Amino acid sequence: MKILIADDDENSRILLSIELKAQGYTVETASNGVQALRMAEHSQPELIISDILMPEMDGFEFCRAIRIHDQLHVVPFVFYSATYLEPQDEMLAMALGASRFIRKPIETAQFLQIIREVIKECQEGKLSVPELPLEIEQDLERLHAMRVARKLDEKVRELEQEHEALQESEAKYRSLIDDVLEGAQVGICILDVDCRIVWINRAVERYLGLHREEAIGKSKIEFMQAQPKNVCEDQEAFLGKLFVAYEHNAKIENLVCHVLPDGEREERWLEFWSQPISIGPHAGGRIEHWYDITERKQAERILRRSQKMDAVGKLTGGLAHDFNNLLGIIIGNLDFLKRGVKEDATARRRVETALQAALRGANLVRRLLRFSSQQSVAPQTTGINQVVEGMMEILARTLTPSITLKLELAGDLWPVLIDPGDLEDAILNIAVNARDAMPEGGRLSIETGNMVLDANYAEHNPGAVAGEYILLTIGDTGNGMTPEALEKAFEPFYTTKPEGKGTGLGLSMVYGFVQRSGGHIKIYSEVGHGTVLRIYLPRVVTPEKSVIAHTATKDELPCGAERVLVVDDDADLLQLAEEYLQELGYQVLTATNGSGALEVLAREQDISLLFSDVVMRGGMSGFELAAIAEKQYPGLKVLLTSGYSEKAASMERLNGSAMKLLTKPYRKAELAQQVRQVLDNQKKK
Repeated sequence: MKILIADDDENSRILLSIELKAQGYTVETASNGVQALRMAEHSQPELIISDILMPEMDGFEFCRAIRIHDQLHVVPFVFYSATYLEPQDEMLAMALGASRFIRKPIETAQFLQIIREVIKECQEGKLSVPELPLEIEQDLERLHAMRVARKLDEKVRELEQEHEALQESEAKYRSLIDDVLEGAQVGICILDVDCRIVWINRAVERYLGLHREEAIGKSKIEFMQAQPKNVCEDQEAFLGKLFVAYEHNAKIENLVCHVLPDGEREERWLEFWSQPISIGPHAGGRIEHWYDITERKQAERILRRSQKMDAVGKLTGGLAHDFNNLLGIIIGNLDFLKRGVKEDATARRRVETALQAALRGANLVRRLLRFSSQQSVAPQTTGINQVVEGMMEILARTLTPSITLKLELAGDLWPVLIDPGDLEDAILNIAVNARDAMPEGGRLSIETGNMVLDANYAEHNPGAVAGEYILLTIGDTGNGMTPEALEKAFEPFYTTKPEGKGTGLGLSMVYGFVQRSGGHIKIYSEVGHGTVLRIYLPRVVTPEKSVIAHTATKDELPCGAERVLVVDDDADLLQLAEEYLQELGYQVLTATNGSGALEVLAREQDISLLFSDVVMRGGMSGFELAAIAEKQYPGLKVLLTSGYSEKAASMERLNGSAMKLLTKPYRKAELAQQVRQVLDNQKKK
């Protein structure tokens, strides 16, 4: 049997065709009444299934055309509609001569059953086509016109609602995209066909220290040329590559830019990409991306330093081995010679001098071997407090009378598995460096404590491993080191002392000892403020006294919802503090220097706590910032933080003030407790 389907919905046509062909029927399809009528006249179908709402000729008109056709008027006609569903619609359809009126949706089995019934009735001659009097036909036409007009009106309203919903959805989507791009960590810049800046996001402003209002509408190259020459290293070469790419409409990939620090920006390494835009409202322009690769560069720098230290260690180890052989020969022969010149005082004195020099050389070789990790050590369970206390006499002899030695040793300190001799050498080397850095006197402090380094700390400090450690902090109030000297502090043979005053192996030996012991070391220093070394040595649990590790969960930490302003000129530390406080529930604002913090305080309301670093670039210290902020905002609470020990941070400046100090590096638990304590203490007042 041949069946003709008329439906403007392609999916409905395909679905019906599949269902009917599966039953063995021959199927043809049309997308409207006009096309269906032509096909019916040509192919003479034995059954017609038609939708009602169709373009050009709807189903009612198509049915009426079939019923008045000389050859087709007896063909069974089935309506199948998802739009005309009311009883009046069915009455009109049946009055026009339809065999059945099926409402969508319907189960396939039920639909096929109705089709089979119609075919059977047709074959048995039970289907009849009504003859309509003229007046009834006119009434049906009027009813049809009314029904069609009403349905079209409903369809128009439905389309209008869908259009409004689509516009609203597009507006929300555009707003969402704008928010995502604006808040992205990737810097994004859009240029027009003349390479003028159309838009930049906050990341570009932050990375390059630019202001959007000043940049929009200006030529990218001209605008960059107008910036200070220290925006990035090799700025002229960078702009030259931009000019060539813009001239030839070419891509730029993996162009690395070293952004130098300034008042409104931090030192960063950025990876720059630029490519033409081929579609959209900015077609012919360019889109540019700035990716912050600072962490990657820092990790690469640490890796290079580690590789350099390893290479130098191997080299010095090999040299030291040969020197040991030579010195063994020299010292042995000098001993023999010394016994042979007992009666000659002058010769004996010269031999003794040479022997002492050779012994100093042997001691230097021993230190080289220690640094290169080639000399065997005898690790044993050691109490750091006992080692420090046992060194008091030698430390007193090493330091000058104008230097004060202060100990703060924690009770119940965990034991470590190290070579005690290595630890004594490390402390003595640091003490000697501190003494030389304080020619006019000062303070040397040694502190110990238990410390748990979490995964967050390890993530932000390459080389560190999460776990339980004993923290040994040694700080001085000396001259401090420049950033260049700090970068090379652990390199062997590097020294800032005058020629002949140092070997440059002191801190190298400390570094080697910490590495051999499975520990971690951090050094903090600022010119004019002193130096602090923090040595983390892994805890060893002894069978005699096993310590159960306790890791505080977030639920056990004091939390809050107050607004906190965090100020630090170190981007990594600023981000770390911000993430810690946000995880604790606080609303966090940030600034990178004192002047920026005062601007935030003037702009924002209800800031409960100022959490600031003490030593910052930009001309205003944390102490000065706190003093100004407390005077202008009497209800503001202050918590300061410093990379130096409390003794090296001029604690006397905190006397008589409500300000408190949190020593770096701090863990999340320490920060949570200090912040909550400062806020709650004030509330009690």
